[in-house]
Amino acid sequence: FEENKDDYGCLQRHLISPTESLGEECAKEMELYAQIVSEDVRNDYRLIKACSEVIHGACKREYSSDRHADLLGCLVKEKDSLKGSCKRHVKDLELVSLYDFKFNKDFVEACNTDVQEHCRNR
Repeated sequence: FEENKDDYGCLQRHLISPTESLGEECAKEMELYAQIVSEDVRNDYRLIKACSEVIHGACKREYSSDRHADLLGCLVKEKDSLKGSCKRHVKDLELVSLYDFKFNKDFVEACNTDVQEHCRNR
């Protein structure tokens, strides 16, 4: 991986692509990393580095919050003003969390009981 390239973002996009696939080992590691990041986006050092300015500016309060989703929510809200790799990282993170709900911790926590009650026997 080269520091100035978006290799990880490229792999994320291939992970969720319906027409292209990653090697089994790479996909497994990507899913593991996506799970770690879904637990707290502050674990995504690429995102933190790329979006440092907005994180310590417009999203400062959310970065300090106990709820990790607050930071991603703030970055998504600020998306139109984001530039370059920060904007790309936020977009990729959104895509991965939409790709598979297990990567969206708030969704899982909020809906788990309803899934068990209404969706398991279908």
